[in-house]
Amino acid sequence: MKMKPRPLTLLLLGIWSLNLLYLSGANADESNSTPSRIEGALLQLLDFTGPRASIWAQEHGISLDPSGQYVRVIIEPEGRSSQFDPAPLRFLGGIIEAESEYLLKARLPLRHLREIAQLSGISFIRRPYTFRPLRHIDYTTGTLPTGALLFHSYGFRGQGIRVAVIDAGFQGLSEAILKGWIEPGAIYQTKDYGGQGLEMGSDHGTRVARIVHEMAPEAQLVLMSLGEEGTEVELENAVRDAIRLGVRIINHSLGWFDTNFGDGTGLVDEIARRAADAGILWVNAAGNQAESHWMGRFQDRDRDGWTEFGYERENLVIWAGFGGVISLVLVWDDWPQTAQDLDLFLFNGSGEIVAASETRQQGLDPPRESLDYLVEDPGVYQLKVRAKRVRGAVNLKIFSLGHEITPAIPHGSVIAPADCTCALAVGAVSSSLWEEGIVEGFSARGPTSDGRIKPDLVAPDGVRGDFGTSFSAPHVAGAAALLLSQHPDWSLTQLWEAVKRNAIDLEPLGPDVESGAGKLQLFLGQPQALRSLSDSKVTVGESVTVRIAVRMPAATFGSLTLSEQLPVGFSLETIDPGDARITFMKDLNQAQWVWPTIGPGEAREVIYRLSISEAVEPGRYRLTGSMNGEPIEGDEWLEILPPSSVTVQMSSGSILFQAKGSALQNMQVQVFDLSGKERFDSGWVHGDRLAMAWGRSWANGLYFYVVTVRGLNGQILTRQIKKFIVLR
Repeated sequence: MKMKPRPLTLLLLGIWSLNLLYLSGANADESNSTPSRIEGALLQLLDFTGPRASIWAQEHGISLDPSGQYVRVIIEPEGRSSQFDPAPLRFLGGIIEAESEYLLKARLPLRHLREIAQLSGISFIRRPYTFRPLRHIDYTTGTLPTGALLFHSYGFRGQGIRVAVIDAGFQGLSEAILKGWIEPGAIYQTKDYGGQGLEMGSDHGTRVARIVHEMAPEAQLVLMSLGEEGTEVELENAVRDAIRLGVRIINHSLGWFDTNFGDGTGLVDEIARRAADAGILWVNAAGNQAESHWMGRFQDRDRDGWTEFGYERENLVIWAGFGGVISLVLVWDDWPQTAQDLDLFLFNGSGEIVAASETRQQGLDPPRESLDYLVEDPGVYQLKVRAKRVRGAVNLKIFSLGHEITPAIPHGSVIAPADCTCALAVGAVSSSLWEEGIVEGFSARGPTSDGRIKPDLVAPDGVRGDFGTSFSAPHVAGAAALLLSQHPDWSLTQLWEAVKRNAIDLEPLGPDVESGAGKLQLFLGQPQALRSLSDSKVTVGESVTVRIAVRMPAATFGSLTLSEQLPVGFSLETIDPGDARITFMKDLNQAQWVWPTIGPGEAREVIYRLSISEAVEPGRYRLTGSMNGEPIEGDEWLEILPPSSVTVQMSSGSILFQAKGSALQNMQVQVFDLSGKERFDSGWVHGDRLAMAWGRSWANGLYFYVVTVRGLNGQILTRQIKKFIVLR
């Protein structure tokens, strides 16, 4: 006999089912149990026809041909591209446009997309990843304050060093050559990977190459255009050719926003790593999204499906002028493949949805959404994220690629492949504020999602009105070419360390997530700093005078930053700053002296008093200082001797002096009357005890004694002066 469920049981089961539906995303369209080999956005495109298909494709970054029958995709083969048999794909109407070692770029007929996905040897079909030039438009002018001209004057001009500029396009290159901005002999080779023509589309690469050429005029330039619609296939092929051509440095002033979660992994980062593995220095713009980036954990306290960006806030705000394009990218930390499904929406000021990205993430799809919206009405827009299916904790990243967002989170905004351990990430300081060293507000900040410091350093932008980290990176690439022309046998590690070591540290002290190691600076010779101590052994509670002599090399001028890290319990008092600007950070017990400009061969001296508190334990302590990142030479060890004391016991006709402490050698007692006449001198007596008796010749009255105690090395440990009274 079957039992009927009780009403309370039904109610509890209902509540449990509702919770389960929310957590599992059952309120959304569920994918098949077997993940599709086709990215969700492409599958959803198949649900539309005619103009609706074109609109969906445009909103989701899908490239259709004019007829709307073919779609451009990336095919991920199960092995190397060379092992893939293209015949069945071609039979179904597919066209392979380009291939690299591990990827295929193809045009596929929409009506056969599902059939092609089932072909043997195909792992996944998806939209291409996209890059953006990392420039920030402005129209002021600046200078080139990196020390490159000094290298030129000594004959180091990048000769013999090959530098590749991998960029979106080189429009205006012929004009730049004609006007003498780039010498024709400096161009070693050019290659157009996009197929539209080297000088078609963007002039971004031309302006980047011009800066590299100005920094290193005799370096050989390899100009590689990915095209404005370039993909990771073209990038992979460009890197392959750069390795083959013997390139020593690659400049990449492009950012790939939808390839990882900012942790240095992912396909584009791995392509950059191949260059580093071949000994190439990869220099990358850090990005310009510090004021147009948000990152945080997915939260939905009111359980309405909309992400909360703060307390009771379910939107980010964008103000856009007429005619611009709002470009948004959303990624979450479930790479490289996810079944967690999030969607991206853009609302106008009236609360209407004007654009959306609603890709179905089914299991093999990358965790990304993106949209582009042509602004028809200037004003305030709102960005919102909705969860269709979320299981467990999810962290989100949102980039706006042309407009600031409110509230923005600057930290964590460094983009791929600048976030890779294999890439030297470069932030921006305006050339007009170079001496002050103020990092541009838009310049991307670290740390990476896995906690590393990025950018690695900062360099000037604003030269000729070209603002953005795009134009800071080529200053570093050119500087690296100068260093290699001076030291052609340097390894990648040596070059990397030299570029960062020469950087001038900016506040806060030490490497940080705003400026990395500091601002780019070239030195022909290294500045020298020599420390000397007035005494290498002092007793707890005493002090020592420290002198640091600073000298700029004869062929170098620029900024110097001197830092001293004090052990705990040590304190510093400046006696002579040597005309430097002084900063002291109490929480770090660190002092810094900065000279904005010192001429060739000029010298300075810093003098300070170092005091040791009574709380310091006896032992050897090291002063760890640096000059522009290089260790200070000379005295560095200070031995702190244990404190000592003397006790006095008076009896009838005598006094017993007892020294207490470790490492004692001998002691001396001297007695004086009130007129200053010496009445007794024991001389140096070995040991820690000394008795003195006074005879009948000593008159009643007041006397002074001085007790001096020496350690095993002859150092005076203590000197004690006190009075006593003789009464008979």
